[in-house]
Amino acid sequence: MVYCEHAPHALLNSLTECYWSVELSDSSKQIIFLDGCTDIIFNFRNGMSPSPVFVVGIMTTAMAIESDGNQDIFGIRFKPGMMNNVIKNFLDSFTDQAYGIDNYDHSMAQDLNGYFLAFAEDM
Repeated sequence: MVYCEHAPHALLNSLTECYWSVELSDSSKQIIFLDGCTDIIFNFRNGMSPSPVFVVGIMTTAMAIESDGNQDIFGIRFKPGMMNNVIKNFLDSFTDQAYGIDNYDHSMAQDLNGYFLAFAEDM
């Protein structure tokens, strides 16, 4: 397993805790600890989730996740409460949940699209 964290772009520093990536080549079990943050996760090999892009809410307990290996994941970890500036849905409904944006209402995908377009225009 290779896990890396990267500092956010200066334009997103007020909202974003970090960017992170994980590469897994073997089956493994990981413990995810509480950090008070929410994440948008892009699963490029799509073996861990039915959706390639999903939002993970605040966790109230540590969680064990099993991977079948061959994972290539990129995440955006938002500072506590800051994802409300990106996704207009009520984040309390995300507590202890991971929602694929293709399985949720279309407003979430539109919110994320607007967020990334605004970021790209400022670059």
